[in-house]
Amino acid sequence: MKKGNIDSFNGLINQAFMNHPVPVGMGSGPQGVISFCNDVFTSGHPGIILTIHEQVLEGYMVTTGT
Repeated sequence: MKKGNIDSFNGLINQAFMNHPVPVGMGSGPQGVISFCNDVFTSGHPGIILTIHEQVLEGYMVTTGT
């Protein structure tokens, strides 16, 4: 996403993804996450670099540690 390559982000998130506790006005699917990252992270913090250190899967739930 740093270079504006949304296709690379789409490869990281399943199209069936559902974010349950979403802010008002933000979609709960993959597009909501992409919009949030673009609107908050890259627009508000143009030099930000996020590194995923760990992901944990249990059943159908995944959590990411950054």
